Amino acid sequence: MGLMRVIRHNLAKWAPARMGWEGRAILVMVFLLAGCATTGQREEPPPPLANAHVDAVWLTPDTVHVVLKEGERLIHAEAGRRLPPPRKREEEDRAVGGGFGRTLTLRPVKSPEAASHAPPFVTARLAGPEALKDYLRVALEPFAPSGPGEAVRLTLGDYTVHMVRRGGPESEVLFLDSLPVGYRVVSHYAGPELRDDLLSAYDAWSASEERAGVPTAFQLGSLTATNVPFLVLDPLERDGLTLRFTRRSPWNLERDAMSQLGLGWVLVKSHTISVISRPVSSTRRLAALVRDSVSGLLSRSYLSLGKFPALDKKPIPEIDPARGNMDLAAFEAFLDGYAAEPATTARLRFLIGGEAYFTALNAAIDAARERVDLQTYIFDNDDIALEMANRLRDHPGQVRVRILCDGLGTTLAARVDPEVVLTEASARPTSITGYLRQAPNIRLRVRPNTWGAGDHTKVTIIDGKTAFLGGMNIGQEYRYQWHDLMVEIEGPLVNVLQTYFDRAWTDSGLLGDLGVLLGGAASENPAHSPAEAEVRVLRTTPWRQEIYRTQVEAARRSKNRIYVENAYLADDLIVYELCSARKRGVDVRVIMPAAGNHEIMNRNNVLVANALLKHGVRVFLYPKMSHVKAALFDGWACFGSANLDRLSLQTNLEMNLATAHPETVARLARDLFEKDMAASIELQKPLKADSFDWVFETLGDSL
Repeated sequence: MGLMRVIRHNLAKWAPARMGWEGRAILVMVFLLAGCATTGQREEPPPPLANAHVDAVWLTPDTVHVVLKEGERLIHAEAGRRLPPPRKREEEDRAVGGGFGRTLTLRPVKSPEAASHAPPFVTARLAGPEALKDYLRVALEPFAPSGPGEAVRLTLGDYTVHMVRRGGPESEVLFLDSLPVGYRVVSHYAGPELRDDLLSAYDAWSASEERAGVPTAFQLGSLTATNVPFLVLDPLERDGLTLRFTRRSPWNLERDAMSQLGLGWVLVKSHTISVISRPVSSTRRLAALVRDSVSGLLSRSYLSLGKFPALDKKPIPEIDPARGNMDLAAFEAFLDGYAAEPATTARLRFLIGGEAYFTALNAAIDAARERVDLQTYIFDNDDIALEMANRLRDHPGQVRVRILCDGLGTTLAARVDPEVVLTEASARPTSITGYLRQAPNIRLRVRPNTWGAGDHTKVTIIDGKTAFLGGMNIGQEYRYQWHDLMVEIEGPLVNVLQTYFDRAWTDSGLLGDLGVLLGGAASENPAHSPAEAEVRVLRTTPWRQEIYRTQVEAARRSKNRIYVENAYLADDLIVYELCSARKRGVDVRVIMPAAGNHEIMNRNNVLVANALLKHGVRVFLYPKMSHVKAALFDGWACFGSANLDRLSLQTNLEMNLATAHPETVARLARDLFEKDMAASIELQKPLKADSFDWVFETLGDSL
């Protein structure tokens, strides 16, 4: 019997007709709490298909068959493709934009032969996303937009892509899943015409690729990272269709009620139990919030009414490549006097993208022998998070695991369904924290959100020897969909990170401030491998805004270059210092996502990009969501978890690393900034701003 049926059954049994809504609501809450106590008492979920690959694609006139292989396991997916009569087909073309979207249903099979139950069939050639882009460039070059700021939208079934040019009329054509912020669609190309042109161009392309007359199945991305994994072009049936796996069903009433209850409990606990157990830190945080709100309002007014108008009058100078760098020795002396933590030696390895990070993280967890300490803002409950939870729960060495996750971040993330889930919906636990707490080797604590502040830190420490720090949470978008940066750390710096984790763990315990005062048992850290760089930890805490103040000071001292990559650039003082540096002749470049994940910040970024462009700053739009938080100021680098908005710079708990080690700074410039700028669209003219974007900019200043 489902939980909601249990509630209805017991309400009918125990709630008399004279009972008011208040009494009935109390009963509902009681039964929901009882349901929370049993959440996660279920069989182990089937493993997700994160490591599966496409083994074969077969076509018949009626059905498309896809065989996936994960290790020794074979999974068959099939979709019907019965074609309607010509007239009906034309009507459907007009309705869905050409092509016929199909949903793939999954079932296990014992052998590849068993997957095709309706021979005769035709085997399609397999091709990846890059082959599709090459083909589209050949097929659709005549329809590409002519200038910057313009886009052509293409729709085939439920697959949509936008064509934009990197620069002028003769520049390279890019194919983007999302429409870049500030770009406008000048034409929408769909319907039978698009399908027919694609098939006509396919004949010429397939002949050059020695594939004449053979269907091709283009895999559009990761099997768990896109709604439309396949685009199939079939010259035999003169048909084009898109294929996707079955989407997870929407949240039902039971799950939504449980989620609402969890969110309410986080807020109530953060402002009752947490305040009582942390009277000193809660009062300090509230006082800091009031101070920052007042000072922020005054600062923004001063900048908008005085500093920016004066800066507008200054000319934009030429950039002199021969200019020297800032005095790093003097800047390090400033940091020694300001930052709470002295510089420590470490060996750093940059992990760019989810593939690099999760591969390294999983390998480190599997190799752990004693303990894993994981601190994250979001521990989601999607396929990737569930895979990580099972990796920790089922570790063969039964290592000791401590997990710190933010209450609001983790609860709110669980309410958002991922784009594609290849496990059954019932396999996803309603509460990932409850699921993790079932394991005897895992201890979990939830960070409170007193006065709306969160712990945005992302640090994982393995056996006290290796640490990972940066911007990635535990979830599907970080593994597959977003562009992001983490750093792997070895050396004495791991001791510093371990100390901070132990302190946060104690603070999150039942004793709160008293536990911190008494001091928790410190972890015993082993000897470390040799280190190569001097690295400093910078943090955002109440009354200490090290990440904010050091980057403002670095911008003021920079003489040669400033490179910034951040999706949430909403602080007016940071924007002013970037513009002011450019007016001093510094080469200032900013990378932001073409289309981010937050609409308020998307609109805020339009005005910020235009302001930067107005003052000579080069602005690059990265073609997908970039969650990177990194900056270079001449020979000094700063990177980690902090965005460039009020929440990260003044309110939330954050952790960044900073270094002036020449080789590390050069690697970051080469492997991240130079590659991301090469992959981005550089703005040549201001983005189109709506009349009410100033409202979003004001909201962005408060986030």
